[in-house]
Amino acid sequence: MPDSRSFGAPLGIAIFSETNAKGVTISEAGVPASSNIQQAVLYAQASDDASLIQTGVAIASTSSTPTNVTLELTTLGGGAPVLTGNVTVPANGQIQMYLNQIRGFESLKSFQGLLTISAKESAVGVVGLRSRYNERGDYLVTTIPVASAPSYSYGNSTAPLFPHFADGNGYTTEFILFDTSTVTTGQSSVGNLLFFTPAGQPLNLAVR
Repeated sequence: MPDSRSFGAPLGIAIFSETNAKGVTISEAGVPASSNIQQAVLYAQASDDASLIQTGVAIASTSSTPTNVTLELTTLGGGAPVLTGNVTVPANGQIQMYLNQIRGFESLKSFQGLLTISAKESAVGVVGLRSRYNERGDYLVTTIPVASAPSYSYGNSTAPLFPHFADGNGYTTEFILFDTSTVTTGQSSVGNLLFFTPAGQPLNLAVR
């Protein structure tokens, strides 16, 4: 919250971690402080096997009254929502749920697509969660950033950047690209994915 003596609220990040019974940290992730929005889009994935990748969402509200939130799942190919769900965020409260725990998504099985979150009554803060169990049975969780769903603006040439990725020596990176304008206009976008070394030289990266 901004203080009356300052020119604005500070930026921040919350870091949560989990340790096992031996005191060893097995999972850690960061949640950046973000502005409230009325519509957000994030990549969503779910599996029939609960030990594999699952997607969750955390929604917080600063409204003095409960906030009704609509959630819609669409496939990667776009089109009409395949499932629609609803949740209510308590006044000045927060909820955290996996997709199959959301009312309307109980029948969800294996899925890859987009989750659109809409709060018409008041803006909310949103972060995505991605979890799985590793080969040792450790529960791993990380956060997924959300994108706002702005009105489509033709000719917008702003180039988003991935500041870091890793490939080789046991590391792999999966790039997931989607168009938030599809939510409001049905328009699709076209672009190029360019890779560079830390020194700024073009990188010939094999993508499959």
